[in-house]
Amino acid sequence: MAGGSNWYQSVLREADQYRYSLRKEDAKKYKLELLLRAAEKVGEYSPVCDECRALQPKIMEAIRELGVIAQMPDRQSLKNHIRAVDEIVAHLQKAHKLVTRGHYMGVGIGVGMVIGGTLGGVLGSLVDIPAIGTIAGVGLGLIIGRYLDRRAWQEGKVI
Repeated sequence: MAGGSNWYQSVLREADQYRYSLRKEDAKKYKLELLLRAAEKVGEYSPVCDECRALQPKIMEAIRELGVIAQMPDRQSLKNHIRAVDEIVAHLQKAHKLVTRGHYMGVGIGVGMVIGGTLGGVLGSLVDIPAIGTIAGVGLGLIIGRYLDRRAWQEGKVI
């Protein structure tokens, strides 16, 4: 674990120049915070996961390329950078069963809308408020999603 920790500290040192020099909009567009959270997880799993070890140079390269992308932004470089971040996150999600922030809340709202819409047709005709089911479904989905997100956070399963 110490090797992963040292590597992650070097990632943070490398990224510090961009974390403070990029505008918030640009940092969000380049998925810098997601990349750093993913780097932390890759550092944790690298002692036991060969693919995570193989992702470490890719993460360092993505962070170093931020300087070039920020100075001379072009569409293809940005696409390549975002694709690299998405591939790293996809590995963490598939191999280590991690989720991104707010994952369960989004799923809960979607499922709640579907269930609520169905129930809304039935309940809405009884109460004469057609949107009641959708509202109740979204509310219930929000509550369940927040609970599952909080539980995933406590278990360390959030990127």
